[in-house]
Amino acid sequence: MRAFLEKCRLTLEMIAFSHSIFALPIALSSFIFAHTLTGTPWSNTLLVKLLVAMVTARNTAMAWNRLVDHDIDARNPRTRDRHLPRGDLSLTFTRVFIVVNAAAFSLICFFINTLAFALSPIALAIVC
Repeated sequence: MRAFLEKCRLTLEMIAFSHSIFALPIALSSFIFAHTLTGTPWSNTLLVKLLVAMVTARNTAMAWNRLVDHDIDARNPRTRDRHLPRGDLSLTFTRVFIVVNAAAFSLICFFINTLAFALSPIALAIVC
């Protein structure tokens, strides 16, 4: 159990999860703006789906960035202590984390609406 919690902590640090909190007001204001613009009824369920979509897309993008740059990070004195170059998290674990978050993003987009689902691969390509 202790090893699992440590891996969770390292993963959250790797993707700078605390920065997701700073992105929440942007997602919330976008939701409110779209709601006001379209006049659609307020939906707490939709709001939660959008927030989950935002977090999973950001998780995917941050992990992708760390994976792609791990060789460069290992050579840079400023970044060589990141989790992948240091070996705290494996490349395989990071790849699985990316796939799981990308799948979760696509699934939540499916439950938002068909357009969101159809555009989800493009959104992931842009953020990655």
